[in-house]
Amino acid sequence: MLKPIRCTARDLAGVLELSERRVSELTRVKVFTKPYVLQSSVTAYVGFLRVEAGGLKDERTRCAKLKADLLDLNLQERRGILVKKDAVRQEEFSKARQVRDGVLNVPSRVSGMCAAETDQHRIHSLLTKELLQTLGDLTCETSLTQKA
Repeated sequence: MLKPIRCTARDLAGVLELSERRVSELTRVKVFTKPYVLQSSVTAYVGFLRVEAGGLKDERTRCAKLKADLLDLNLQERRGILVKKDAVRQEEFSKARQVRDGVLNVPSRVSGMCAAETDQHRIHSLLTKELLQTLGDLTCETSLTQKA
């Protein structure tokens, strides 16, 4: 077994091709311990580099996975499987406005007929028929725009 060789921070920095400042930083984070012993310091530094390289490999793997996920999302968007959130909100707003307008137009179309009618069941039937017609028209419009 080799005899332990004690060295200074400057000597260790020279052997490992580091700056003295970097040796101090690594000592602060407990990679090296004082007094510096050359063999154990080199072993500790090699171990530190292995861990650091493993972290870099993990980071590269994570980055590659994120890029693949992004490409997959772009492909799904181009195929029409995914749509942009803003486009969905705009379409939802448009459809809600059509429903509102259609329902609000029902009274103007049936008010005259209801005023002339005295039978409650006939008025109910008239209103139900008109609302179903309005909503059915909106459903047909929706299915036509989806096919286009």
